[in-house]
Amino acid sequence: MNELGINALPFTYFVDAAGALVHTEVGEVASVDELRALAVEHLGVQV
Repeated sequence: MNELGINALPFTYFVDAAGALVHTEVGEVASVDELRALAVEHLGVQV
């Protein structure tokens, strides 16, 4: 990934029900609450 100028790990991918990649979160997701908020924002679902 360094060749692309991307060097932050980890990555969290959000894929919708149709299988489309809708968001990539670069870097650490620090808490369950943050992960839940990202799911609501990018997928429109409550977890």
